[in-house]
Amino acid sequence: MKTAPLRLDSSNLEAEWTSFVKKFRWFSVAIGADKKPDTTRLAMFLSTIGDDAVKVFEAFTYAESEAAEQFDVAILRRFKEYCTPVHNVVYERFLFWQHAQTPGETIDQYVTRQRHLANTCNFMEEDNMIRHHIVFMCQDARLKERLLREADLTLTKSIALCRAAEATREQIKTLNSADQRPIQAASTSNVCAVQQHDNPRHQRHTNRSATLLV
Repeated sequence: MKTAPLRLDSSNLEAEWTSFVKKFRWFSVAIGADKKPDTTRLAMFLSTIGDDAVKVFEAFTYAESEAAEQFDVAILRRFKEYCTPVHNVVYERFLFWQHAQTPGETIDQYVTRQRHLANTCNFMEEDNMIRHHIVFMCQDARLKERLLREADLTLTKSIALCRAAEATREQIKTLNSADQRPIQAASTSNVCAVQQHDNPRHQRHTNRSATLLV
């Protein structure tokens, strides 16, 4: 199966390119084309990337020291430059700090999302920034207190504590649900007993049975 063409009209062209080239490399390895000469790899690349991207390729210019057939050095780098916009680091960091964990989102999903946002923030200590974000944006007061009590809180430890809190919440839900079932069953039995006691036919039947036993 071929890789889907590169969508140049994507709202996030950089992410689209990253996804495309990653899948193309996987496909090349799967069919053994990653060891082929650059001319062969380029031909396969151009037959996969789509008509619009081929037009972009045909408009590329190269330095004297470069050749159009140099697949990794010239072609992939040119496409990456074409698909990657100039980032405004201040704005990228604003987006990073604005995104809180959403209801129903697990800590692992949340960290993965923040990791993607951090890629364009040029943080010197990316893990520490994600750790700070977890603590600052935590909506669970008890969990936030637990995180702040840790003297040497790392991102790994933060994730572990959040996972434990998530598991505990699910366990409590299950226990509370199980606790209701016996109560409901007992209530149903009591209602049936009262209904039978108030039923005159049931009382006559009970009295008749008692007389026969005597």
